[in-house]
Amino acid sequence: MPKSIIYFLLLTSFVMPNAICAVVSPEAEKTKPVVTIVIDDLGYQTRDFGFLDLPSEITFAILPNAQFSTVLAQRAHAQDRDVILHMPMEPLEHSRELGKAPLMSNMDRQQLAYTFKNALASVPFAIGMNNHMGSKFTQLSGPLQGVMDFLKDTGMFFLDSRTTPFSKAYEIAKSANITALRRDVFLDHQKTPEFMQIQLKHLIIKAKQNGQALAIAHPHQSTLVFLREILPTLHHAGVELVDIQTYQNRKIPQI
Repeated sequence: MPKSIIYFLLLTSFVMPNAICAVVSPEAEKTKPVVTIVIDDLGYQTRDFGFLDLPSEITFAILPNAQFSTVLAQRAHAQDRDVILHMPMEPLEHSRELGKAPLMSNMDRQQLAYTFKNALASVPFAIGMNNHMGSKFTQLSGPLQGVMDFLKDTGMFFLDSRTTPFSKAYEIAKSANITALRRDVFLDHQKTPEFMQIQLKHLIIKAKQNGQALAIAHPHQSTLVFLREILPTLHHAGVELVDIQTYQNRKIPQI
């Protein structure tokens, strides 16, 4: 058995029960805790296709207008895997990794709609959207309201990646009567197995506290190796891996 799995099982068997006692909500006690995982930033690299080997419960968040955006979405959908649009949004500081045709805060409503629709056309079968970057855009009520109107017209949900603690996206989506989700844990800000194990432990603790928790990860080779090893063992930690549609249909309110 790989060392990463052994370490993970030790963490979930001995550390976690003490960490979560007396803080589990009444709603969470009624159902088995669930987790869902979203892989961001897909569409630019051939190695992204390796993530198709992961369980179909893993959601693909695909960047628009990239070399492999459309074919990757098609392949994922053929596996009955959920696909969402990973929409580039304006950050506080310029970044070369922002991607093509981002939503910018100085766009008028027509420009926002044109950019959004073009992006969506390159990621077929998308059932929701989350923000790529967007530390500036997600703080601005006016531009966000326009985006939420577009999502409402398409029946899509919004996942707030929470790239800034000042994001208003989750609250504005809810106020627009759009299904709104938000990220609980970034799994792989550091690419080492040790760091990802700690983050996964945090994810499971949150799921046991609140009934559910959502993680975002990225298409690093180290992340793929880690998930291949760890995902089959999640049931030992007392949680269930579910797809994002099942996750969003849960009646437990996010805290």
